[in-house]
Amino acid sequence: MEPTFSWQNLFFVGVPFAAYFLGIVIRKVVLPSDRSPSLIRQCLLGLPVSLVVVSPFLLVINATTGNLPGFLITIGVVMEHGMLVNETATSHLERIRKEVGEKRSSSGDGPSSTTPHHSATT
Repeated sequence: MEPTFSWQNLFFVGVPFAAYFLGIVIRKVVLPSDRSPSLIRQCLLGLPVSLVVVSPFLLVINATTGNLPGFLITIGVVMEHGMLVNETATSHLERIRKEVGEKRSSSGDGPSSTTPHHSATT
């Protein structure tokens, strides 16, 4: 029985994203660093980052549909990006968040000064 077109699309889109998140898990479980953010934070940040990283690879995966070695190499590269790119991006965002918090606390700006005040008439 020939697979339907929608199942093929689901496979060729789902496998790269699953490989990206598997890369995140492998990095966190097998090779954690001292400053490594939690797995939950990395997976949550992995959602938007994976769209940016994996989407260009979908064109390559489409071109390798009849070429198993090319497909596997591309999936390996996507997984490697999950291992390297995501933790680096998460660490940079954590550092920026801490720096902004330190600047706010040293300048006397509290969280209440950044929240907008809404009137009851709007």
